[in-house]
Amino acid sequence: MLERLMAGVSPGARRALTIALIVVAWGGFLAGVVAGLVEGLLVVVIGFALVWFVTSMLSSKAAVTVEATEPAITPDGTLESPVDVEARVRQRLEQMKKDQEPPAD
Repeated sequence: MLERLMAGVSPGARRALTIALIVVAWGGFLAGVVAGLVEGLLVVVIGFALVWFVTSMLSSKAAVTVEATEPAITPDGTLESPVDVEARVRQRLEQMKKDQEPPAD
């Protein structure tokens, strides 16, 4: 399930989140050795929940493409009109729908 959640996250962020999970696990282990089992389990559970929250935030931000909704600069150096932006976004959405359709037999 974590792999599916991390599908929209960049490789660098995925590596950082993996390292964070390892650090949380080791921190929980060390807290369990030093302070006791209950404290170690609390560190692991709270740490994993925080990393899960950050991962879900990163993957949701990665799913939204900012460049699709912002006006682009045309070849003559002017900004696109709002109508052109809407048309470009509509075309992109239609293309995404076509890409997601199952192939015809």
